Amino acid sequence: MPIQPWQQPQQIQHTQRLLDSFHQWLGHELLPRIGSPEEQSRALFDAPFVVVSHDTSPDPILTYGNATALQLWEMDWETLLQTPSRLTAEPVEREQRAQLLQRTARDGFVDDYSGVRIS
Repeated sequence: MPIQPWQQPQQIQHTQRLLDSFHQWLGHELLPRIGSPEEQSRALFDAPFVVVSHDTSPDPILTYGNATALQLWEMDWETLLQTPSRLTAEPVEREQRAQLLQRTARDGFVDDYSGVRIS
């Protein structure tokens, strides 16, 4: 059986950074920090809500998406990790998406986004 994304050492580390960052910026946990880092990685991957992250390049590329995101966007892990964040929004919504990215750069996070995402 192939190794799952949440089992990959670099993703376990990335999950810890995501959870630490969420706590630092919002003052509470995204999910209970129970068990080992690998168990936390699996819990985040299996969470019933979308969790994504992207890098800080001028045209940000997705660096993480949990199972809920992968299912909603009808993508596999490898494809997600090559996808520019802007392409997850419909063309008519990309201006709103650009404003979201500006807010993210300014504030370090966004926790109130809702909108149509495309696969």
